[in-house]
Amino acid sequence: MSQPTSVRCEAAVLIVEDHAPMREAMRVLIERSFPGLVVIEAPDGATALKVVEAHEPSLVLMDINLPDANGLDLTRDIVMQWPGTFVVAISMGTSADLPERVKAAGAVQFIGKDTLFTTLLPLVGAALTMTNWVKGLESHSAITDESPLYGGHPAQHLLETGVLRVGQD
Repeated sequence: MSQPTSVRCEAAVLIVEDHAPMREAMRVLIERSFPGLVVIEAPDGATALKVVEAHEPSLVLMDINLPDANGLDLTRDIVMQWPGTFVVAISMGTSADLPERVKAAGAVQFIGKDTLFTTLLPLVGAALTMTNWVKGLESHSAITDESPLYGGHPAQHLLETGVLRVGQD
């Protein structure tokens, strides 16, 4: 697990997942696909809030079923306190109202764990590009609007086509 002293000036991803093998698989996939990107892990809600406060990651991948917290409540808290941080909700659950509840909590996207590994990389690339565009950050991970990992679409195109959604539709 990468634990930098501060990542406020560079793009970072926080993985909030209580299942260690899933957390590690996500981290390895992201690190191999985005060399140089800071990836931080949190096994529970309490740790997640401490990490977000200390490091202000660009993107939080949030399991909504954590042992010590409700991931949707954490999403609400993160989005309200750190509005520049994008949150993607992740769950095994597939209830019909779950995507609506995730959106109401402020997450930009919902991913079922059954499709996580096919949708994760394009979503990370899109969210980090959007973060770079919105905040004007310079990422040390070579993530640019021309990155082939998410089709080479500039951030504005990602918004217009709905690949990345922010706020209310």
